[in-house]
Amino acid sequence: MPSFYALEVARALTGRVPEPQRMEREAAAAAGARLAWPAPDDPARAIDEVEHDLATLRGLLASGEARGRARYLLELNDALARSLRTRWARWRGRFTPADGLVRVSAGTQEMLAAARLGARAYSASALQKFAACPYQFFLSAICRLEPRPEVAPVVELDPATRGHLFHRVQADVMRMLAEQKRLPLTASTMDAARKALDATLDRVAEQYREELAPAIQRVWQDEVESMRADLRMWLEQTAATHAEWEPIAFELAFGLRRDPANDPSSVESEVTLAEGWRLRGIVDLIERRRGEAPRGAAAPGGAPDLRVTDYKTGRDYTKRNLVVGGGEMLQPVLYGLAVEQLLGARVVESRLYYCTRTGGFGERVVALSGEARGRGTEVLGLIDRAIAAGFLPPAPRTRACGICDFRDVCGPNEEIRVKLKEQARMDELRALRDWP
Repeated sequence: MPSFYALEVARALTGRVPEPQRMEREAAAAAGARLAWPAPDDPARAIDEVEHDLATLRGLLASGEARGRARYLLELNDALARSLRTRWARWRGRFTPADGLVRVSAGTQEMLAAARLGARAYSASALQKFAACPYQFFLSAICRLEPRPEVAPVVELDPATRGHLFHRVQADVMRMLAEQKRLPLTASTMDAARKALDATLDRVAEQYREELAPAIQRVWQDEVESMRADLRMWLEQTAATHAEWEPIAFELAFGLRRDPANDPSSVESEVTLAEGWRLRGIVDLIERRRGEAPRGAAAPGGAPDLRVTDYKTGRDYTKRNLVVGGGEMLQPVLYGLAVEQLLGARVVESRLYYCTRTGGFGERVVALSGEARGRGTEVLGLIDRAIAAGFLPPAPRTRACGICDFRDVCGPNEEIRVKLKEQARMDELRALRDWP
């Protein structure tokens, strides 16, 4: 984009403001520079060291005689030399340490051993990142890095904050109704339930308003009213399911510190599956099939059947016949297995419930069959083997980089670069991404 000062100089010389695109073409023709390569054709005309180096490289690359001719760059600065060698290595056909974590070394052996799934607990949302990109999983779940928070006025709610507020209202209102003995919901209790929902949303929204200090109050109020409409529809649909399923726990946490916002039955101890994998997390809703014994008691035909629900407030991008969703939808299976360990009862199905207009109020139900359970443990075993082997490279699935918090770390070309690498080493990862 031409400088405004340059436009003023051109007007002083010619009497008019030139067309910016024409001025750019004329400047490029005169100086031999362009936006994609901001340096002149002749290094002698460079105005600083960077232009000089770019001009020198441009001539060498154009001549086809570049080999060994720019070695002076490696001798100018140690950091520059490391950067150039690393960039070259990342475009090679095999994985090297320049790509990231691709092998066990003396410096990483102890850290990787402590990061295995039997050595520490992971949440389902953390484990899901492995299928999207193993390196993202390494940075986020193992190194526990996260984006630097940016201070900005709240104009509209971001999806994460909206989802957190939405979940908080759902749990609080259901817990209130349970304390008032209004669960399961029936036609006679719906009026009271709606009033409780509105009062809970007003109270929680006011708490968030105080914390977030939204810049435009009208926009904030519109966001709250939009959520109110979604929550009322969620309440209506929930009441319809209570003829068969009775809720028994809301926001049940395991492996986390006690929080008054979670279910009173939450436990700080982690869940350890039969294979030794350790899990932690929060289950949004646990229900018992109607007519069966209370939680922890034996029903006439055995332990009570349970259903686990994970609420979603975004769009539904899942495919039919969902089980683990290519390794990126692990909550249904893993939460089902965890709840069985916690409550000592059989979970017969687990579901994702998209409880907003954005998600279409749809649900994806996963029957906890032997196949589904096997898929869940297979995913955990695959991730554990990758950690043990120290092979967690930047290998994103298609379009994963566009929504990754760590793109600044890897750069924009990982989806292109990974196609040049040793494909045999990624056979298990590619197979995982194809699982239903």
